[in-house]
Amino acid sequence: MPLKRSIILIIDSDLGSVFWLGQLLDATGYESLPAKSLWDAKLLLAELKVTIDLLIVSASIPGVAAFTESLRSSQGRLKTIGLLGDDEEMPEVEPHMDAWLQKPVLTDGVSKLDYLELVNSLLGPNAGVKPAFPVAALSFC
Repeated sequence: MPLKRSIILIIDSDLGSVFWLGQLLDATGYESLPAKSLWDAKLLLAELKVTIDLLIVSASIPGVAAFTESLRSSQGRLKTIGLLGDDEEMPEVEPHMDAWLQKPVLTDGVSKLDYLELVNSLLGPNAGVKPAFPVAALSFC
């Protein structure tokens, strides 16, 4: 029986960040679902009817606190990461997040390992299916 891959919902209007992070997570054994807005995320979840293990969401999206709390109450064991742009600070009325992370300015190996380390620490060491190649070999643009 195949192992269940952890499902990660990524919501950010910066599609470059969503694409970069989605590729990284998919390549290392997770299943990522991209959305550019809360509306798109709601439609995606309604269509797929899946349980999300981790939500990664931009803190600058209006309504993110209410969306996060609603999703957390309906998903149960959901973990969350709030994304901050390089010139952003945590919002005054912040949603509860398990962790906060700056969006990467560079998409180098160090940034990839930082993201993966945080995701693995929240989801546990066996959350993703192990890749057939070492993480250091990943070379996304």
